[in-house]
Amino acid sequence: MNDETRSRLFARLDRVTRVPLLLLAVVMISLLTLPEIVDLEPELVLAFDAASFAI
Repeated sequence: MNDETRSRLFARLDRVTRVPLLLLAVVMISLLTLPEIVDLEPELVLAFDAASFAI
């Protein structure tokens, strides 16, 4: 695999994964900060912890 092919593949991978990773980061930040900002029921806090662990 030459450098040009590798560069094109990297550019394609970067383009394909940019938005999904950005959305995942926003969800993760929300999962981590929302329980600290808002008073949630213990079941919801547990669900948020499980979701953040899964991510």
